[in-house]
Amino acid sequence: MENTPIALKGCSMEDLLTIDELCKRTKYARQSVYNMINKKIFLINQHYYKPTPKKILFKSSAIETWLSGGNVTVLHTPVITTDDQQVQKKEQFYSKINI
Repeated sequence: MENTPIALKGCSMEDLLTIDELCKRTKYARQSVYNMINKKIFLINQHYYKPTPKKILFKSSAIETWLSGGNVTVLHTPVITTDDQQVQKKEQFYSKINI
């Protein structure tokens, strides 16, 4: 493990999951996981690592904490106006991420 990125040091291989392993454990579709990465629900170096441009490894302990309701981080919140439709979109957004 001489070329291990600094972020991966201290993680055992048993603690890291590929996207397919994560999907099997959580029952989330592959695209849903990619969407959560894109929406910054899963954060790099907190929930997952990218040792190469095409490889994503998820930290199982961080994912388990997230699934149990702890450590939920949302960086992008929808803009809320007085329009009822915007309020409804916000409620749907937060209900999907279990806040």
